[in-house]
Amino acid sequence: MTDNGIELTARQDRRDHVHPGLTATLRRPAVHLGIALGVLNLLDLGRFEPAGFLTWLLPLLALCYLVLGVARRRRTTREILTRQSAGLLLFTVIALVALVVDATIGQYVVAAGYLAHAAWDYAHRDGRVVPRWFVDFCVPFDILIAASLVLAALR
Repeated sequence: MTDNGIELTARQDRRDHVHPGLTATLRRPAVHLGIALGVLNLLDLGRFEPAGFLTWLLPLLALCYLVLGVARRRRTTREILTRQSAGLLLFTVIALVALVVDATIGQYVVAAGYLAHAAWDYAHRDGRVVPRWFVDFCVPFDILIAASLVLAALR
């Protein structure tokens, strides 16, 4: 019993070092899906196409914020519409910049855009604009997409 007591205490000590919010977040299915799709992209570090899917997915995700914010009709105020429209404009400009600069630089620009989008997602975690599952999916997905773009550029 003493050995069991020590073993349980050691396990509990390891659990106490993990932030409770992180543990709860990792239990949400959307987080798992975001990680899975991001890892799939990491496994396929192909050639970056400036006008390709990943470039245009960035403003498309921002458009989802605007559409979902209006469709959910939760406090669809002028401030929310203005903020989401500004986000859409910002991420569209990032995609357009990637089209006009050197492809390698464009790849880094899009990677920075995905990191900025992860921060954008995190800022919306309160659920007022988009459902929490959307944020849970996007944060790990965006970070892993950014990582895959940088790793592919370094190859």
